[in-house]
Amino acid sequence: MEKNQDNNFKFSNIFFLVPLCLMLAWGAGSFFSAFIINYKYITNGFVIFSFLCKLAMSFLIFYFVKNLFFSNNDKKKSILDYRRFCSFVGYGIVITYVFYSFPRIVAEYYERENNLFYITVDFFIVLFLTALPVILYVFLKNNKTKMVLGGYSEKDIEYELKIKRDKEFKKKENLKLKKERNFFQNLWYDWLDIILQAVLIVMLINQFLFQMYVIPSESMVPTFLKGDMVVVDKFIYGSQIPLTQWKIPSFFSPKVGDVVVYLNPETYDKKSDVYFKNIFARIFQPFLYRLSFTRIDIDKKDNGDPKERFIVKRMIAGSGEKICILNNDVYKKKKDTSWEKMSVSSKEYGSVNLYYEDNAGMDAQKMTKEIRLLLNEAQECFSSKMKNEASLIQELKNKKKYFLSYLTNENKLQNFIAGLSDYLLENRAYFEQVKNSVIIPFFINSEKAYYQLSESDYRDNEIKLNKGLSEYDFVAVYRALANVYEELKKIETVSDMVMRDDVVHLSDESPYTAYMKSLNVIYKIEILTLLNTFLENNEINYQLINEQNRKTLKFLSIYIDGFEMVSRSASWENPEFYSFFELSQLPDYPSEGYMDKDEYFLLGDNRYNSLDCRFGTEQKIFNLDLEDNGLFTKKVKLSWNAHTINKNFILGKARITYFPFNRMGIIK
Repeated sequence: MEKNQDNNFKFSNIFFLVPLCLMLAWGAGSFFSAFIINYKYITNGFVIFSFLCKLAMSFLIFYFVKNLFFSNNDKKKSILDYRRFCSFVGYGIVITYVFYSFPRIVAEYYERENNLFYITVDFFIVLFLTALPVILYVFLKNNKTKMVLGGYSEKDIEYELKIKRDKEFKKKENLKLKKERNFFQNLWYDWLDIILQAVLIVMLINQFLFQMYVIPSESMVPTFLKGDMVVVDKFIYGSQIPLTQWKIPSFFSPKVGDVVVYLNPETYDKKSDVYFKNIFARIFQPFLYRLSFTRIDIDKKDNGDPKERFIVKRMIAGSGEKICILNNDVYKKKKDTSWEKMSVSSKEYGSVNLYYEDNAGMDAQKMTKEIRLLLNEAQECFSSKMKNEASLIQELKNKKKYFLSYLTNENKLQNFIAGLSDYLLENRAYFEQVKNSVIIPFFINSEKAYYQLSESDYRDNEIKLNKGLSEYDFVAVYRALANVYEELKKIETVSDMVMRDDVVHLSDESPYTAYMKSLNVIYKIEILTLLNTFLENNEINYQLINEQNRKTLKFLSIYIDGFEMVSRSASWENPEFYSFFELSQLPDYPSEGYMDKDEYFLLGDNRYNSLDCRFGTEQKIFNLDLEDNGLFTKKVKLSWNAHTINKNFILGKARITYFPFNRMGIIK
């Protein structure tokens, strides 16, 4: 009778009934969810492991239901079983979320688009099953649940509280317990359990609150140097849900000037070289990377370099804005405002005057003081010519008329083309010699750390570079003639030579667009000046070119084309360049409309050594004047592929540099 009354009391008590229902739901859900899989991947090892794990968990859950809820053990055994049960539920939360997610991760890894419905459904099933032990664990920590399920008395609960509060008493009790336990029990409670709990705490902090990152490149100099260690606030913009591509919503958004860490959107693109190399790496790389504070990376490139998966940049523009960059200055515009230089309304942050000599610890920097002076001189030259655009247009019309008056029929055109071909072939060797006298010392010095240059070697290369630059006029003229030859040889008749000789400016066009339209006019004038010199003298000879024409062509060549890459086997018909132009300019983005909500444009502070929202992976041909497709319009090969980063990929805000100690401080 007394036993029945006791059972009736239990089944009517919420601290017995709720844990029981949670356990039964957890066990049944684990069992049935084992069969909710995408059978296309049933032979995958991780899917099989998850299946067995779910069956094992359901068995253990029902084992504890029987032994804890429906047994009549003595008090000591009941308390011991209760403690084991609490430990099981605690670790069961992690096991349920992580191991139950394996089939979904496998389906997501191989075919996300085709498996989206299954991925979504399975995620919510796993989330529901994980919530059950979480709620259960909260109940188990309640004293009333301990008394109903664990056989605790009020004295037992007071005894446990005393152990927690009194360090000396706790020490004595631990020694007593060690004597009562066997070797494996002590190993578990004194070492493994503590280590696992520490790992879980670190993972939770790194996942939801903040994480340490090591700066992998020099794109954020001088804010960060390569190897700096920073603390990133992951809570502010919404933490990423573990083992998914989704985030927890946040009320905060990045602001202009915020230094953020974001996940490369190509991380989940199967065609990208930053995609996980296998399913093992997809599951365990994030875990080991966070646990080791970014020191362990099991998913590197084939050459051993880390994949560009986590990127640190600064937020420059956001929703409702559009930007362009002209001569290193960022301009921004909103729907109801005119274009404004960013440095006028706020701090611009970008650094374009960074050199080895002034920044100890830099490994690679393509910009040198000599090149900067040359680019500044080029800009001054162009700006002085642009002051009177009407005069420029008239000069273009005159030179165009003069040029066409010489090539009055197809024979004259073909003879001129043949003369260009002969000149290019005859002077190819000298062109290579002068070109290499510039680009070889330039590229070696730009990789000073890689080549382990001494200071004297670096200075010697600077001398070679300056000497080569003094003779670079010839390279610029040769390049210009090569471009002309490529255009003219496609023309069959004189009537096909259509050249635009005017410029139309729109009221709301950007500073970039207006400048490049005028620069394209300057380019065509200099090309026509060069060609008219040869046509007038009936001879293609470098010595005939006037000094001003040579100098301006040199400015145009370095300013727009940059230097040919020494690391590529490019032909003179199709060279590839290291372009200062693409690093210091950017056409309107977006070209139409404004950036969408939750889309952000990010740039590195070190604008001349940063792969950021300006660039893609492939080079494309761009017209200097986007509206001019006529003869001698300047074309340039660039890696521009402007894009924004969605808020979902932004992992957090960089707050503090904590190492090295001499650079420790709050990030601004």
